[in-house]
Amino acid sequence: MLTLLLGAAKAPSGAWPAIINWVQSFIGSYGWTIIFITVILKLIMMPLDFWMKLGQKKMSISQKALAPELEMLKKKYGYDKNILNQKQSELYKKHNVNPMGSCLPVVINLFVVIFVFVTLINSLTSMSNYKMQEQFKNLQTVYEQTLEETSGNVDEAEQAVIVAYKDKYRDSFLWIKNIWRKDTSESVIPSYKDVQKTLNAGLKEEDEGYITEEKYNLVMQPLIDTYGKQWNGYYLLVVICVVATVLTALITQLDNKKGGQPKEQNKSAWTTQIVMIIISAVFCFISSSTFALYLAASQILAVISTLITTPLVNLIIKEGGNKKKNKGNNDTKSNDGGSKVSYSRY
Repeated sequence: MLTLLLGAAKAPSGAWPAIINWVQSFIGSYGWTIIFITVILKLIMMPLDFWMKLGQKKMSISQKALAPELEMLKKKYGYDKNILNQKQSELYKKHNVNPMGSCLPVVINLFVVIFVFVTLINSLTSMSNYKMQEQFKNLQTVYEQTLEETSGNVDEAEQAVIVAYKDKYRDSFLWIKNIWRKDTSESVIPSYKDVQKTLNAGLKEEDEGYITEEKYNLVMQPLIDTYGKQWNGYYLLVVICVVATVLTALITQLDNKKGGQPKEQNKSAWTTQIVMIIISAVFCFISSSTFALYLAASQILAVISTLITTPLVNLIIKEGGNKKKNKGNNDTKSNDGGSKVSYSRY
């Protein structure tokens, strides 16, 4: 009865579980599956990321060019915010600068990142809970069948559970012994307390299918004894995530400083990066290894993406500036020759 009730548990549904399980059916490892999906996501989002950085760079250059005039307006009309805003708008319009122009790519990029983050963490959390529940179901079946085949030999049943776990039901990845658990010092095999709510979802203690601690330990205790106090991971995903995020922030800050971005904007950007570093570290620490792996891989790819897109953005900006400069020189020569008069606005 216990096996049948557990077997009725539904696997997580939705787009992410379907995609992850489909890819895993080809790759074989859930760890490499997460990395593969992360790479595909990054490749899809790279054009959007590039568009955002290009818009921000253009706005930064415009702000730098207009900084003296904006400062003069602040000194002259600082006593009245409405007038100051009006004069600033007129200045931007005069120079064909749209302060909100760089906001659209930022908003779109932020929406996509948050959407993927929220939906993926929910899906991977559900999958982790389900996989641990399914693991117990399969091992419980092995235990019962072995007892039946060996006329109640408990030692044989316990050994069969250990062998089945190592050969069939263990999902490890590199240094992580159980990918559905955290990459921390927590135990490899979940205790009854860790999975109680998942195993008994929708059931009361008096219900026939309710799994008590005694029933759980009957099957899982051999594994708990085997792995003892071994750490499931070594916090490496947390470290990788933090280091990669810091590298991305440093590369961005160096580029901003090189481009002469105002100190106030640099300080604001650095504060945002520090918040992102803390958030990444916290989620890597509290999430299952599957989601922490996604975060770590994302940050590593972000470093690579930044190293590629930053020089490319600077090159496009530089070429655009050279074209305008050459056009201005040609217009000046035409005016000096008296043969053609041309006006251009930058």
